[in-house]
Amino acid sequence: MIQLMRWGKRKHPTRSKKWIRNRYLFRDVTNPKSRLRFGYIDKTRKIIGIKYFAETPIIRHTKVVGDKSIYDNDLAYWSNRGKALGNRAFSKSILRILRNQNNKCNLCGLNFLPGDVIEIDHVVPKISGGTDHYNNLQALHGHCHDQKS
Repeated sequence: MIQLMRWGKRKHPTRSKKWIRNRYLFRDVTNPKSRLRFGYIDKTRKIIGIKYFAETPIIRHTKVVGDKSIYDNDLAYWSNRGKALGNRAFSKSILRILRNQNNKCNLCGLNFLPGDVIEIDHVVPKISGGTDHYNNLQALHGHCHDQKS
């Protein structure tokens, strides 16, 4: 709090400490015994300011399963892990198809590698009466899909 008051004094060198305190330090209106908060009041009468450490949410780290490695070609595991962290490499539908196929291409039978292009293909084409249901979809390498089509 002392450093914030020093900052206020540098920002407003001609103002008094009382003016700086009234300008930047506020108490919560709902709890008059609350601690002072450094910030400002916006148009909705809400205090916008620095949070205390106790107000910071705790985010736990998700451990990697013991036998997993980024080089073991388990794209579904690492994509699910990335999804838990907020970045998605694949959509839920592609992950479900990859899980059903054990991360292997349905045409050549090879595992998908991290740099491979994965394309979703219909087992029975839609022209021939196929649907978009999961059991009619398969994941193929990009070049395998080109060979099939």
